[in-house]
Amino acid sequence: MSKADTFNPLETTELLCMNGYFEDLLKLHNSEKFPKVMLISGEKGSGKFTLVNHFLNYIFSKDTYNLKEKVIDEESKVYKDQLNGVFHNILHIRNEGAEKTKIDDIRNLKTALSQSSINGNFRFVVLDNVEQLSINSSNALLKIIEEPSEKNYFILIDNQEKNIIQTIASKCLKIKIFDPFLPSPGRAQLSSARLSSAQLVPASAQLS
Repeated sequence: MSKADTFNPLETTELLCMNGYFEDLLKLHNSEKFPKVMLISGEKGSGKFTLVNHFLNYIFSKDTYNLKEKVIDEESKVYKDQLNGVFHNILHIRNEGAEKTKIDDIRNLKTALSQSSINGNFRFVVLDNVEQLSINSSNALLKIIEEPSEKNYFILIDNQEKNIIQTIASKCLKIKIFDPFLPSPGRAQLSSARLSSAQLVPASAQLS
């Protein structure tokens, strides 16, 4: 088994070279403009899943997350529950290898989302490798995200290995992850484009 097969981004407790993106997500959340469906795109391995995981850990465990250093507390209940797959306010769908998502999985997701979360809090669905979904699975997902919901949010992660069907892309607020190891001038030039993109929040996608 290769290192890539055993790597679990949920275990990455430090967030590196992603402060700007983290702040963008935080601004959307704090201003109550976080979209119902967000699409985060970038090359595989650029840290998209780790970014999302840190953001959600902060949302659900503000008292333990080190916001200044962007570090997850390994002793926090939320972190431990996530690793054990028992934190029900965050649903992770990897959609790769043995965990390749099928249309029945999407239908089961609809059933799960129709039930209230245990604590009545917000619930996030993080779907990795969204570009790898089949047409049938993509259409089933589209039907779910089009349904009105007060407390369910979707964060779709696109590794840009295939094209996403346009009907899904059109429903999302899009955030582009650039290479975090660009020289400083490159990062500065890309920062303004990233921020302007993050501020374009469709009225239909805002928090109610």
